[in-house]
Amino acid sequence: MNLKYAKIAFIGICLFSNVLLIQAQYSLDFNGDEDYVVLNGADVPPPWSMEVMVNKSETDNYQHLLTGPNGISGIRIEQWWGTKVGFTEGGVADWTYNYILPMGEWVHLALTNSGSVTKLYVNGNYHSSISASINLPRKWISKGAEDASMKAKIDELRWWDVVLEDNVILQYANQPVGNDHPNYANLLNYYKFDEGSGNTCYDSKGTLNGTIYGAVYYIDTDHDAGVSKLVAPENTPDNYSWSEPIIARVKNFGYEDITEDFMVAYSLDGLFQESVTIPAATTPFLSNQPMDIEFTPINMNTSGSYDFQFFTSLPNDENMNNDTLTKTLVSNSNVVGNISNFEVDTNTVEITCGNSKVRVIFYKDDMFRIWLAPNGNFYNPAGDYIVVSYDFPLIEINWSDEGDHYLVTTNMLNLRVNKNPLRFSLYESDNETLIWSEFQGLDYGTRTFQYLEPHEDEYFYGGGMQNGYFSHK
Repeated sequence: MNLKYAKIAFIGICLFSNVLLIQAQYSLDFNGDEDYVVLNGADVPPPWSMEVMVNKSETDNYQHLLTGPNGISGIRIEQWWGTKVGFTEGGVADWTYNYILPMGEWVHLALTNSGSVTKLYVNGNYHSSISASINLPRKWISKGAEDASMKAKIDELRWWDVVLEDNVILQYANQPVGNDHPNYANLLNYYKFDEGSGNTCYDSKGTLNGTIYGAVYYIDTDHDAGVSKLVAPENTPDNYSWSEPIIARVKNFGYEDITEDFMVAYSLDGLFQESVTIPAATTPFLSNQPMDIEFTPINMNTSGSYDFQFFTSLPNDENMNNDTLTKTLVSNSNVVGNISNFEVDTNTVEITCGNSKVRVIFYKDDMFRIWLAPNGNFYNPAGDYIVVSYDFPLIEINWSDEGDHYLVTTNMLNLRVNKNPLRFSLYESDNETLIWSEFQGLDYGTRTFQYLEPHEDEYFYGGGMQNGYFSHK
């Protein structure tokens, strides 16, 4: 087993014997698929020093280590359109050192910035200097973009508001630091990544904790297989096809070859779809080897949102953190189609259109909500962040099947629900005076639209719970 740190103690009674004291060390693993950590810290002006241990898993010509609030400025383990370490000031310049991180090897990197010169150190040793300066970025670790996020493991990430001396960097490279460090008082933030699970990485020196998106905790293991990436469909908005290929990449993360069969499977919108067996007993799955697993193509032209979960089931897997990969794919646009089912329960209408569902909830005789669930699962993504009162007396509604539409009525309103395709139109209690009507069905994907027929003598006021224009016409 390859460990980043090991301490050797000599214990003597009558004879001396070597005892290896090993403590498991986690790191944070980014697979390049929009993995990032939100810190939301302010940039640190010079002087500063930054240290990190990096184990690059792939080369991709552009990988952010730390990113500033403009999404461009930062420190990069692979500079823009290249493979060398560098740093960038957005709108000014990209600076590059003549150093390329090796793949599959832990390296201690350090940068110091005096305000005019930024120095690079590799494994504690001075490498080179660039006569340029940036503020130390603390907005994000990595970057939430597929073309810029890291493909690497990182550990022992820390920064200081002082330029560390060469001998200090060399002395403490490749190891944790404590209050015996000569510049401990200048240590601003320190991420050891030893939590091992969860979506929070804690700042062991300050209070700038990070929220993890996509990246997973990793520990060096001998026997470990996991899902590293969704290869197809691509994780970008698209209008998917009737026969969309499904490809997931698995990897042997352990130091030993896998020589037993194991399963890779996936579910879609909470329902199990398919499993594939990797015949490692016949053809060993080599250490650090990636493998793309192709599942049967599926129809992805039925909804605007698809929740995938891929998972492995290797017997005696030593690291469960990378066994599961969850991805949500969203179409650019998908218009709700024909009604396939229509149900009413007290004050709620539930309409099914293929995989999608729509609820119309009447809170008062003259107030209702249209709630769309693209994949048929209703949930509130805002959670408790937006406070809304639903404290209304329960009312009953009436409804009837009028052939080409359903009619839902209260004492004050008539809502017509067109069947093929689903469209809404609202009338006053006489069922003749039109209030509004849709000229196209609900359109959802990267954004959701309701298209209403406009009239010259009407205006739409207000914006619900958001600030903005008062008149929306």
